[in-house]
Amino acid sequence: MEFFVGLLQATMNMIQAYNLYRDSEGEWCRARAEKNEVANEVIQLRAKLTFLMSGHDSLKLEHDINSGVINNKDEEIARLRR
Repeated sequence: MEFFVGLLQATMNMIQAYNLYRDSEGEWCRARAEKNEVANEVIQLRAKLTFLMSGHDSLKLEHDINSGVINNKDEEIARLRR
């Protein structure tokens, strides 16, 4: 009987450990998604700042980014810096 109780406890511990692992993996994925959102925001802000510094209209920049006219923001920034 003690064997089955021990087996049951071990199984419950494994399930609990798996649930903790799964939760931590979910937190990691959420953190990575938030990091990507922040990185995209930084890219957009950097592009807006570059346009403002070069005399372009910030509303036109936002429209170009949102409409897909500017596909690669980093290339556009590099082009403007030349």
